[in-house]
Amino acid sequence: NFDVAIIEGNKYVAVVSRDHKGNLIEATKQISLGSSIHGEAEAAWCAIRRATAKGFHGIIIEGDAWNIIEPLQKSSISPHWSIKAIFKDILNLAKSFVNVNFSYVHRVGNVSAHLFAQ
Repeated sequence: NFDVAIIEGNKYVAVVSRDHKGNLIEATKQISLGSSIHGEAEAAWCAIRRATAKGFHGIIIEGDAWNIIEPLQKSSISPHWSIKAIFKDILNLAKSFVNVNFSYVHRVGNVSAHLFAQ
C-alpha cells in the first residue's frame, strides 16, 4: 500500500509492504517535493522500486489515489503531464514481475499506509 500525507506544508510518502498473509514486511517513509499528485505518484514508484529490490515475482500495488491507479491499470488513460516520467518508470519496472496488479482501495482499505504517512 502507498499513500502521501501533507503535514505542516511537508509531504510524506509512505509505503507499507505485506506478505500474502497480511504480515508486515517493511515500512518506508520519506519526504516528497512537489504537488500532491506528484507525491502520490512518487509513493507508487517507491512501492514498486522496493518490491523490485526485494526480488518479488508477483505484487499488488494498492493505493487510494484513483488518478494514479487508473492510468496504471489502463494504457488508454494518460496520467497528468507532470507525472508522466514517473509513470514511465513504474511501467518499466512492472515488466520485471511475473504478475503485477495496480489496485484502487478506498481510504479505509489504505489505513496502514495513510497512518504511517502521517
